Amino acid sequence: MRLILSHNIHSLVIDAGASSELPTQLATASALLCSCALVCHGWLPMARFNFYKHIVLYRCKSYILLSRGFSHSHNLACLVRMVQFDLNGLRLYPSDASLIPFAPHAISRLSSLKMVTFFCPSAATCIFLPWASTFGICQTLATLRLREIVFDYFEYMVELVWSLPGIKTLEINECSWVERTRHPLDPMNQYPGRCAHLTELKLVEAIDVATVLGVFASPVIKNLLTLSPFNVNIQARPGDYAALATYVKLTELDLILDTTDLAWVAEALSHVRRGGLQVLSVTHWYASHQDRHATLQNGIDIRLDDLLSTSHHSALRRLAVCFLCESTRNDVDEYET
Repeated sequence: MRLILSHNIHSLVIDAGASSELPTQLATASALLCSCALVCHGWLPMARFNFYKHIVLYRCKSYILLSRGFSHSHNLACLVRMVQFDLNGLRLYPSDASLIPFAPHAISRLSSLKMVTFFCPSAATCIFLPWASTFGICQTLATLRLREIVFDYFEYMVELVWSLPGIKTLEINECSWVERTRHPLDPMNQYPGRCAHLTELKLVEAIDVATVLGVFASPVIKNLLTLSPFNVNIQARPGDYAALATYVKLTELDLILDTTDLAWVAEALSHVRRGGLQVLSVTHWYASHQDRHATLQNGIDIRLDDLLSTSHHSALRRLAVCFLCESTRNDVDEYET
């Protein structure tokens, strides 16, 4: 007797195969989805959707083949929701006349793209930036993630973000720049719609958080995550976080502390709009269990309870304080009210 499985069981099998997102599991997940597509004709649409919805590109051959496929098939390109470009494997150089092998025509076919991630610690900025700005034609693009990019100038990073006016979430992770200024920015004439929809900003290990906060200040930002930007030898300066006063709709703030100097926490909170902050998360990282007591004591010394009990933060509804160990990431001490 032939066994007929319900559609829900089919969906569970395919979704389980597509749930592996770790780099070491991507090859296995791809092979499993290909097998699902070959099982029967009814599984093909769902397997194909899961296969294309999240794409990671890091080989030149993969860039070329996928670009060619999307250019000739809109049905495949419209399935893509998230794409990560690892440009480090392309080995681009400023003198290289060849462009990134992912054509603008293929980019224009990504009609359902929600998130794009650029990872290029050694890519040539002069080649990368014009190509990355092409994603401004993707009207559904809502999230931009910049990871480990070394820009020639700070303005290059700003212009890239401003060239994507529709993004709602911006994440800058371990990015840096060689020089601060190349030429004055002209946002009003060149980028009139810059950051108009930006509601969430994440800054992780940025070398100059004060500057980034000022440039990307948007009156519609509601969520902000920032890591302590100063190393153990540099202290926060008065006014470094003054730009937070321009975030008039900020309701959720996530502060990640990885230094023993916590004076910047009080400095940052003092500039948050009065009566606006509703959710605050403070995460303390410590190197080992031997540093745990010192980290806890530092948390007490900043007198966070006194800072938050004033009328300045009367709208606060949720506070989460986490202590995380670098050597044992699974051990989490959290106090939440």
